[in-house]
Amino acid sequence: MRLLGNLLLGFGALLGLLGLLTVWMPIFGLLCLTIGFGLFVVGQFLRRKGRQHAVLRKQGDRGLF
Repeated sequence: MRLLGNLLLGFGALLGLLGLLTVWMPIFGLLCLTIGFGLFVVGQFLRRKGRQHAVLRKQGDRGLF
């Protein structure tokens, strides 16, 4: 889960940067910014859940989440 979170965070950051750099096509830039921000937020959530899951596993909890 943490790996997927890291990947989504990276792609979200790249799309956000691409959206900021596309001044010649404002619609495309806004679309990239929106999708990039969404991926960034989902990536942060998955990273946090992965860390919590790892801590619970280390403490001996065998539940799903």
